Order: sequence, then C-alpha cells, then structure tokens
Amino acid sequence: MAPDPLQPIYPLLRRTIDPFGFMVATLRAQQAWLDHPRELSGRLTEYYRQLGEVNLQVAGRCCGVKLTDAVPPVPYDERFQSPIWEENPVYDLLKEHYLLTTRWIEDSLYDTPELDEKTRHKAAFFMRQLLNALSPTNFFWTNPEVMWETAVSGGQNLLEGYRLWLEDLRRGTVTMVDEDDFRLGETLATTPGKVVFRNELLELIQYAPQTGKVHAVPVVIIAPWINKYYILDLDAEKSMVRYLVSRGFTVFITSWKNPDALMRDTTFGDYLFKGGWKALEVAREICDSPTAHAVGYCIGGTLLATLMAWMNRGPEKERSIASWTLFTSLVDFSHPGEIEVFIDEESIEWLERQMEEKGYLDGENMAWSFRMLRSNSLLWRYVVNNYLFGHEPPPLDVLYWNTDTTRLPAAMHSEYLRRFYLENRLVNPDDLE
Repeated sequence: MAPDPLQPIYPLLRRTIDPFGFMVATLRAQQAWLDHPRELSGRLTEYYRQLGEVNLQVAGRCCGVKLTDAVPPVPYDERFQSPIWEENPVYDLLKEHYLLTTRWIEDSLYDTPELDEKTRHKAAFFMRQLLNALSPTNFFWTNPEVMWETAVSGGQNLLEGYRLWLEDLRRGTVTMVDEDDFRLGETLATTPGKVVFRNELLELIQYAPQTGKVHAVPVVIIAPWINKYYILDLDAEKSMVRYLVSRGFTVFITSWKNPDALMRDTTFGDYLFKGGWKALEVAREICDSPTAHAVGYCIGGTLLATLMAWMNRGPEKERSIASWTLFTSLVDFSHPGEIEVFIDEESIEWLERQMEEKGYLDGENMAWSFRMLRSNSLLWRYVVNNYLFGHEPPPLDVLYWNTDTTRLPAAMHSEYLRRFYLENRLVNPDDLE
C-alpha cells in the first residue's frame, strides 16, 4: 500500500475530536480504496448495476406490475414494514435507494483491501451510525406514516413531540421509557427479601423462603455492577429469583454500591474478594452449608469465572462451590462483539483521562456506547416515536432497568478494559494475579 498522505494528522484527531478512532479508521479505509482504483471501479460498476435494477423495479410498480423488492428490508428492521413503502412509488424509490446505498457502503468498508480487520470494523461502525441517522424514516417530509399521523391529528403529534423534545433537552438524553411507572419494591424487585450483610462494596440480599422445606445448598447470584441487580427480579412473571425460591432454593444476590469519587482506587481484585468471595462465604455461613451454587450474570459472570480459576489454584478447603453457572458472560475476550470498536490503547488512555477527573466512569457514558451498538432500535426509534409521532415512551420494565445506570470505579474499569478486553489475559494460564 502507498504511504497515507493523511497519516500526520491522525494523532491530532485522536487527541481532540476522535478519541475512539472512528474518523481515522474511515479516512484510512477511504485512502485504501483510492490506492486500489481497479477494485474501486469494480465496486462502483456493481453499485450502478444494482441501482438500475432498483429503478426498473420501481418503474414496474408504477405500471401496476407486482414485483418483489430488489433490496428487501431485513425482517427485524421496523423502519420500513408499513405497506406504503412498497405501494407508493416515491417512497418505494426512496427506501430502495437508501437500503442499496447503505448496504453497498458498509459491504465496501468491510471488504477494504489491505486494511486490518479492526480498522475495517471501526470504519463500518462509524459509517453505519451516519447512515442510520440519515434514514428517511427519521425526518418529517420523508416519513409517510408521520405525515399521515399529522394530517389525522391536525398537527397535535408535532406539538406533543415538541413538548417531549424540550423535556429530553432538559434531561440531556433521548427518553426510552416512562420512568414514573416504576418503583423499586412496588412494581419492580417485588420478591420479599432483606439485606443480611453489608460492607464498603456491596449489600447481600437474602430472599424469604416460599416453601415449607428448602434445599440445603444456597444459590448465590453475583449480579453485574455495570447495571442494577434487579434484572433478575423484574416482576412476578419475569423473575428468576422468584422462580428459584418458589422451588425451594435459598437465594442470595449481590447489590453493589454505586461508586463515588472516594472509590477511585477500588480494583477488580476488591470486587473479587470483598464482593464475590465474601458473598459466597456469608451465604454458606448463614445456611450452615459447606458449599454453595454460584451464578454469575454479565460482568458478575466474568468475576465468577476469575474467582473459580483462583480457587482452583488454592488449597482444597477453598473449593466450596457445588456448581457454577454463567449467564451472558465473557470469559474469552478475543471476539467480544461490536463493543470492541470502542477498545484500543488510545481509546483506553482517553477514558482513563476522563475518569481521572471524577474517579469513576459515569453510567450515562457507557449507556450511550451501548445505544450506539443498536442505534436504530435504541435511539432513532425513540426519536421518531417521541418527537415525530408525539407518543410517550412505553412503560417497559427492561428498558427502565437499562436506563437505571451505575458508575464504575476508575481503577477497576481501567484494569478490566486492559487485562480482559485489550490483553485477553483471563484465558492464559497463570497470567493474572
């Protein structure tokens, strides 16, 4: 590959407006295609060929010929499910051109010649955010369903949407759920229980038995500290905790302290021993059981896997786990999913500088990162629903839990990103202490 003429400006971009390297990755992909004009010409030829098919399809539909979409929306894409996107030739043409161009750009970025895989993914991710933002469904004049709603309601949807937009402007977010419908202990986390242990890092909740006899070995759930514990106890019908106690299990769950600046030096090791290990120890003492069933959820599962590896290196007396179960937990971080676009050395250094000021990473920052991973369903869907249709966000308990964010201590988060995500050291024998 020829020398990149933009290479001198990349460090400046990373230090200023592009901490995660998305713009840099896109510029590198662009330069790589310019360095391969023959391949680029072939890509453009294929694009215009497909564009001709789209135009013929739309022309046929204008003449009353029933044709299938040349570029059909994927089944889970809610944006173009209304029949009007096929029945109206103008909107049909708009939809097909948008879908064709979007997929061609993304596929081209993923296939960029002589570019490393991580840079390809970053460039494609960044471009996907721009393309999702430019979807015709996000704008009044190019969304036929919104225009129909406006005609039917006499514009009330836009007035209501303006009110909701002002409220969100004050909150500094795009609201996904009506938070007034949920109250912990009343509509969420309703399984009876009490706090039986507390230290500087967590509270341990023991749930009340619901059967005459209980199993001798308790179940200890290590919940994530990235979100709140009650994901496993949403309501009576969506509660794993309630299900377990109704089957005769004694259930404990960790509820972690939301960190403040004083916890900036709290490490992953603190969570391991003052948190997971201590919770298991207390539960065994309360139930007078030599063992416990351990369950780890999300980062709590990563902690549990780490704890099990540590116990496996220790004396036999410390091996006090009857069984252990992981839910949605990463152990091997070699392919962590799309979240890896946010993780490289420069990105972590930038995050460390941000955390140095406060002593923690604010939950809102992480919440927005996760929303970007699914921006159509977790962002633009609510922009359209709230501001264009003027509908109040739905009262969905999972979304309420998702927005009930927590903070992460600076030392722990830095260690977690470096040792696990960046270096993937958990899978290497004897590599962590």
